[in-house]
Amino acid sequence: MCDIRDGAIYESVRADNPGEILSLTINIDGVQPSKGCQTTIWPILLVINEIPPNLRFKLENVVLAAVWPGPSKPSRDEVRLLFRPAIDELIHLENGHPFHLSDGNIHILHVYLIGACCDKPAQALSQCISEPTAAFGCGRCEVEGNFISVMHIEVKISARDTMNLKP
Repeated sequence: MCDIRDGAIYESVRADNPGEILSLTINIDGVQPSKGCQTTIWPILLVINEIPPNLRFKLENVVLAAVWPGPSKPSRDEVRLLFRPAIDELIHLENGHPFHLSDGNIHILHVYLIGACCDKPAQALSQCISEPTAAFGCGRCEVEGNFISVMHIEVKISARDTMNLKP
């Protein structure tokens, strides 16, 4: 598989919809506006999967669906509020929406969110699940994790220099 369009979910959506579709991948992550800044902003971005991969992630092709302005990471309740309008709009677009083309034709387009690309903390936040290191921190299963105490062992190592290295 080289692209999300090669995947089973994309193929399933295409098979169920003989008309025109757009598929989206969502991303949410915290961003520091400048180096050393303690403030973070949290944009929710959508990428159109039908755009070729070499153009898909260019700024002019990425859709800003919502943004949490900070100054800190949003709570789970705040994320729910942030996602609600985007979810409502995606449900509306999934049912089909008429788009007027420049040639005067009207096309009914169905839009589907088929994937998410997030790091583990953002995944936990967006799915309103426990942090990845918590007892039920897995976003895919309901298996309770175990905490294992780790013992750190110190080993004394002599300093190396390039003169002591053998080829």
